[in-house]
Amino acid sequence: MNRLLYPLLLATSLLASFTAFAQSWQPCTPGYGPPSGSCPSIPQIMATNVYCGNTTGGTLNYNWIASSGQFCPGSAQTLENNSFYMFQAAQTTINFTVCCGTGCSRRNNGFGDSGLQFLLFNFNTANGQAASCASWASAQAITAYCCIKQLSNTDCSSCGGTSSGLNVPSGKKNCVATSVSGLTVGKYYYIMFDGFQGDNCPFQIQFDKNSVLPIDLLSLNGLSKNTGNEVTWATATETNNSHFELESSANGEDWTNINTQKGAGNSTATLNYSFLDVNPPALLSYYRLKQVDFNGAYTYSKIVAVQASAFAHALIAPNPVADVLQVELNAPADGLYTFTFTSMAGLSLDKKIELKKGSNRLAIDVTTDLRSGVYFLKITDEGGNTLGTNKLLKY
Repeated sequence: MNRLLYPLLLATSLLASFTAFAQSWQPCTPGYGPPSGSCPSIPQIMATNVYCGNTTGGTLNYNWIASSGQFCPGSAQTLENNSFYMFQAAQTTINFTVCCGTGCSRRNNGFGDSGLQFLLFNFNTANGQAASCASWASAQAITAYCCIKQLSNTDCSSCGGTSSGLNVPSGKKNCVATSVSGLTVGKYYYIMFDGFQGDNCPFQIQFDKNSVLPIDLLSLNGLSKNTGNEVTWATATETNNSHFELESSANGEDWTNINTQKGAGNSTATLNYSFLDVNPPALLSYYRLKQVDFNGAYTYSKIVAVQASAFAHALIAPNPVADVLQVELNAPADGLYTFTFTSMAGLSLDKKIELKKGSNRLAIDVTTDLRSGVYFLKITDEGGNTLGTNKLLKY
């Protein structure tokens, strides 16, 4: 983007109005939010649908995109209100149309043109994603696959990248369509929208249906339970789906396959899957699905995080117990913790035990303190906060 200063008189003489946009606007795919300017909240979309947004939603300034030289190379570049979608490539080529709607307002733009700028890119990493959200603030090496300088009523042109060409679709105003090749199946790609010199513009991106993912994942969820972390997922359709590999991570970067489940092959019915991770890698654990086709191709799902309570996964053995209770648990901080044993009759026994932050192994003698029967064990911190409960049988 060239930030050039022009006489204010040109602002009134060169204003360009948009033609009717209703004929090109398509129904937006439900269930997806607008693009985001924040790394952790970038929506992952399916490259088969129609997505809508407005550049007013983007606020962050990622000048490293400009400094990469991939966004409109050779010109002065600024990014004022950019926001992003991301998707995982199911094919090496995608076809899409980008449209800019009426009501695109010119901000700080003395030249008079208004419109939308667009960039399809990924990072030079193994999976195409940024190494971490923190790295978004620094210079990054990216590869641009398509760069559209400005999409407005009178100016639709490409400014670099490897786009095979742009054209105005028949019967559609303020739109350009293109085909982008050279993508790697399984890698992630980002779509950036930016208002020309800060313009506030409604927009739409519509993908052709030749980029069909092998599964339509309805949901992927994680839930902390006393027995472990339960991960569930559901598919609406499956195409040539060999199997799922569920992966876990303690930091969101290093992954381990913890479970493999057979896929349905081909299905148009809603199917549900689940797995209980009895040994979560951390109190805050990350999970993702790797879906594998019969031909070996694979795609990854979004990442879900599961936060366990401090004692959700405490190991208490033996249970039933006759004399000494062995307890293994992770404490969130150093301090004096209270272990309360409450009988079915309502009688309670408190044992106060010093714990250090992190892993602790305890031996609690209940030989004479507890009579035979069923007890509920509750663990509280110095502030009286309940951090965990468990059921115990004493011989």
